[in-house]
Amino acid sequence: MVTECGIPPGENFTYVIDTTTQAGDLWIHGHVHSQLTDGFRTPFIIHEKVKPTTYDKDEVLYFEDWNERTFEDMVAIDAKLKLADIPPLYRTMLINGVNANTSKSLHFEPRKRYRLRIMSL
Repeated sequence: MVTECGIPPGENFTYVIDTTTQAGDLWIHGHVHSQLTDGFRTPFIIHEKVKPTTYDKDEVLYFEDWNERTFEDMVAIDAKLKLADIPPLYRTMLINGVNANTSKSLHFEPRKRYRLRIMSL
């Protein structure tokens, strides 16, 4: 886990992560106020030094709940739902960061091998 103070506006910060002893399909996200809820999240792939098997193409397919409301609106709605013992409502889902109704299809060619990294953010 990496935890740092917020980066001030106009500044930058470079993370140096040792990947010599690890590999895998991970995801990263913000923890400041509404960053996670408002979409500050993404897959983070650390590739193996040696492929575990042979494949022609590597595809990442990730799913995430999405609501067009802002974080502040969701907090107010969530407070009311908790009083009624109803879970938060997400009206749609994103596939690879795009509305599920408009996302692009994956195309597979015969006799090719694919590695699919399927993630739920």
